[in-house]
Amino acid sequence: MEAKYWLDPVRLASSAGFGRKELKKIERIVLESRESLTSAWNEYYNE
Repeated sequence: MEAKYWLDPVRLASSAGFGRKELKKIERIVLESRESLTSAWNEYYNE
């Protein structure tokens, strides 16, 4: 199973194997963690 979310704005890009309820839970986690995810992304790719 996998799910890909865009971070700005947070939205589902693609998924495979997750149900609607699971995707909503994942989206909530992504929303709550958006700042740290964006920071980690920028640190990794801007070096």
